[in-house]
Amino acid sequence: MARIVPHFYAEPKQEFLHNLIQTPKKPDVRQLVRDTTKRFVDGQANQEVSRVAGKFAVLAVAGELATEWGLTGWEKGEAESAITRIFQAWRAQRGERAGDVEIGLRQVREFFQRYSKSRLDWPGRKSKDTVGFVETTGKSPDEKIREICVYPELFRSEVCKNYDAGDVLKALRDEGSLIRSKEKDGRYTVKRDTPDGNQRRVLAFNPSVTETERDW
Repeated sequence: MARIVPHFYAEPKQEFLHNLIQTPKKPDVRQLVRDTTKRFVDGQANQEVSRVAGKFAVLAVAGELATEWGLTGWEKGEAESAITRIFQAWRAQRGERAGDVEIGLRQVREFFQRYSKSRLDWPGRKSKDTVGFVETTGKSPDEKIREICVYPELFRSEVCKNYDAGDVLKALRDEGSLIRSKEKDGRYTVKRDTPDGNQRRVLAFNPSVTETERDW
């Protein structure tokens, strides 16, 4: 192999690029990658899995095109089949909880830990750059329960920025940090009175949302 490889190094790549650029009927590579990605994830994947599936799909499409142009000696479908098995192995090894969700949860907790005083309205004190407010309820002063209420649009754009808010909220709901609606309508939001006297839907969190240590 050491003797043969230097004579053929990069030749398939050069021929592949030539076909990709010069072929009269140019393949719609982007569409092929999108279609292959959909087959990989079967319509059920978060952002992290979809991104990785897209990278694997590029390899699968390249392999199938190379086969079509007679550069591999493989049968049609072999490249995609092989890449599919590798992707599935990665997905199985990765575990049930997505890496993006874990990082997103950490970001949400750190946001509340760092900015609860400066980015939330408190009784008698308003924030200039608020994302929500703190609410206390209870029958007596000794039994008060604090809720951290965040406006949904600001949760997505500020608190959970760069991560899938739906996936992170589902994880927060499952662990009990997100207060569920009593209306049983499947929403993540609940109705609360805001500091300005209006009622609107917010994301209401238990104080546990700020806790760092978790038993996953």
